[in-house]
Amino acid sequence: GTGRERSMGFFLAVMAALCNAIASVLQRRGASTAPDTSVLRVKLMTYVVKRPVWVFGFLTMVGAFLFQAGALSYGQLSTVQPVLVTELLFVLIILSVWSRSHPGREEWIGAIAVSGGLAGFLLAASPSGGSASATAGDWGVAGLGTGVVVGVLIVLALRAPPFGRAALFGSAAAITFALNAAFIKASTNLIGQGTVHFLASWPPYAVAITGLGAFFIVTNAFQSGPLTATQPALTVVDPIASIIIGAEVFGESLRDSAGWVAVECVTLVIMAVGVVLLSRGPLVSTEMGEATAGRAKDSGATTPPLSSADQSAVRPSGWSS
Repeated sequence: GTGRERSMGFFLAVMAALCNAIASVLQRRGASTAPDTSVLRVKLMTYVVKRPVWVFGFLTMVGAFLFQAGALSYGQLSTVQPVLVTELLFVLIILSVWSRSHPGREEWIGAIAVSGGLAGFLLAASPSGGSASATAGDWGVAGLGTGVVVGVLIVLALRAPPFGRAALFGSAAAITFALNAAFIKASTNLIGQGTVHFLASWPPYAVAITGLGAFFIVTNAFQSGPLTATQPALTVVDPIASIIIGAEVFGESLRDSAGWVAVECVTLVIMAVGVVLLSRGPLVSTEMGEATAGRAKDSGATTPPLSSADQSAVRPSGWSS
């Protein structure tokens, strides 16, 4: 029934968030030491694919994609994407285990704010409606609008200092991921119509193009600055962009009376504050900041061997080499 489908969509979205958390940690480890001169260049990708920690992160991201696709086949864009905010909770747990450290008060407050804000938003917004198909005009508006905003963010990122660059690249990646999620949902709606029809339709190819684009942008975000800049942007901007795209493309709607809109805004702000607290807490900022210290500055720098930080990212800290 509907309740079972919603539960399955929620479960798969949480699993996608877990995989995204693992991927964020590992890819950050793998990309942070790339030369600064590799920003927005193909050589950044040739650098990271040589690092086992990054490759493992990429494989985990593939798992996240599959879970997300399953979640979107059951649920709405405006329901599934906000659940992915729980990614940062998993990041906190992962880093706690690896570093054998306990979250501090700030991080506990952030975790409660993220969880409570998310639950409050979903209850207040009560996403409903939506159709499995969308008009070409709706897709055009969503695609053009997304492209313009992402382009502006990238231009601004190239002129910003490291922290701002990472945040702007993260925001651009989040918006691209939101559009990619819309294409994924459109593609899952085609699966039951036969293989030939699926391959002859454009959404699956749009998934590949936007997915690669978002992946490239987020790799630049991880390379450009600390996770404390990238992660809040990725985590907060994605669900907001997804709600907008879901409304434009699929006709999804939230409760729109003045009172409910106020509650929705408050819960989103609480969730955003929680994300910032978690990202800037001692555990996340210290553990993930260590990966930045060894970044190569010389454009001719060779690929360094896997550092101790990278090794600790692919095995529990208690293991020996």
